[in-house]
Amino acid sequence: MLNKKLSSVIFMIILFAPSTISVPQSVHALKERVPVKDGFIGFTAIQSDIEYCQDAVFLFVHCDMVLDSLPSDGDFKGTVVVMDDGLSVRDWQELTSPLYGIDVEILTYLTPDANEGVDVIHYDPSLPLTSDQWNEVLDYDPSNSHGRAVISALASIAKKARIIFVNLALGDSKGFANPEVAWQWLLDNVATYDIVSMSYSSPNMSDQEKALMNQLAQRGVFMVTTIGNDGVYAGDAYPQALPYVYAVGSVDHEDRYSRLQEASMGDYSGSAPGSPFSTSYGSNDPSSPEIVDFAMPGNGVPVYVGGGQWVYSMGTSFSTPYLAASVLIAIYAYNLGFSSVKKYFSDPSTSELYQLLKDSASSKNAFSIYNGWGWIYLDILYDLAYQRGKDMAASLGNFF
Repeated sequence: MLNKKLSSVIFMIILFAPSTISVPQSVHALKERVPVKDGFIGFTAIQSDIEYCQDAVFLFVHCDMVLDSLPSDGDFKGTVVVMDDGLSVRDWQELTSPLYGIDVEILTYLTPDANEGVDVIHYDPSLPLTSDQWNEVLDYDPSNSHGRAVISALASIAKKARIIFVNLALGDSKGFANPEVAWQWLLDNVATYDIVSMSYSSPNMSDQEKALMNQLAQRGVFMVTTIGNDGVYAGDAYPQALPYVYAVGSVDHEDRYSRLQEASMGDYSGSAPGSPFSTSYGSNDPSSPEIVDFAMPGNGVPVYVGGGQWVYSMGTSFSTPYLAASVLIAIYAYNLGFSSVKKYFSDPSTSELYQLLKDSASSKNAFSIYNGWGWIYLDILYDLAYQRGKDMAASLGNFF
């Protein structure tokens, strides 16, 4: 069994041509732009605000400014692997439906087979299986809900994204208890995806798992993970301690106050005295692998809880897929810029992607142990990625 913990708390309470590259906004300017919203944990979120990037969390990262430039068909020229706890057949149906504001495409679902190998599942509603039978095929545990919420956070920014899902045993007995098997499959199929998003953490990791992840990094896979929610030093935990895995912390995206919940825009989650949780942190040495690389909103963010409901929740588990979605946008814009010159597509390297994120981040020249290089402005990221793709293609001359 994996000795791992989910890095969020979900409260199920019912109660494109590039524009001129802009300069990152100050927190003061953001306060004028982002309206005060009731992003209190457990409160219901408005689906249309999520679909059109009008919720405060998406205004904060300028999702609304880039939305019309993103692919309407979800073809971001890249695919994201989401590694989390399992999905039910109802989750699959709702996450891939346009009715609930998510509409992702789950290309493949990986779960253990009976021989401790990998079962590759493609949902086919035409098969004569009941929901219970499908849940058994998916190796779903009724306690699972985290993976669904993580996918919804990813798709809130990267609309209609294409996903490969890996079912891990996180706190239950279903899914991969030995993740090395899943990592080997991912290595064998590395040409089919670009990003791996992980919203979990562990104090230990096997040498085999480290080696497999290192090979993925060498093959150009961009990997992101959560730093955790415990307000403690977590740079030495895994996978964030690995130099080729980039850790994400949580930043507050709005000012919010109640007797029990508080947020302070632009500060790390936990800085406000009444914050419902505190993001963990990493090394204060930006050259160390044990750092928080970037921060994205995670305090009072909307996630899908099923049955047509979106609810505000919290945790770096959701900051992480927001960054993964940002990377996907960078890949898309870079490809468009490159193809505008060369008439074919080409992906940026992982180092180019990291630099793009850093150059479009709020603090790009000022490092913080909590926020890393800061949060990403998606409009700046898009424009920079497009231009750098175009410049790269131009630099190749007529040789390619």
